[in-house]
Amino acid sequence: MTQGYVSSEVFSLQNNSSDLVNSMAHALKGAVVESYGDVNTLSSSLASSEFKSSIMSGNQKVNLQNALHQEFITGLWRLTVGTPIITMEY
Repeated sequence: MTQGYVSSEVFSLQNNSSDLVNSMAHALKGAVVESYGDVNTLSSSLASSEFKSSIMSGNQKVNLQNALHQEFITGLWRLTVGTPIITMEY
């Protein structure tokens, strides 16, 4: 897993946070099999042949999860990526 902040330069290249999550899925050659979103959080679970490890989530094979969360105080977007899943707070 890894976690860090999305720079304003990278974020400005996207129309919104959903576009950023979708562009990451595309770059990783992944298909979104599950997703979640609310006002400050977007996450997606991907199935991709680019990764060897996986788990089953229901009937879906998951190789990678990514999540964007906007911090309340700073307003910064924090990106968390885990393979095959995220196992820490995002």
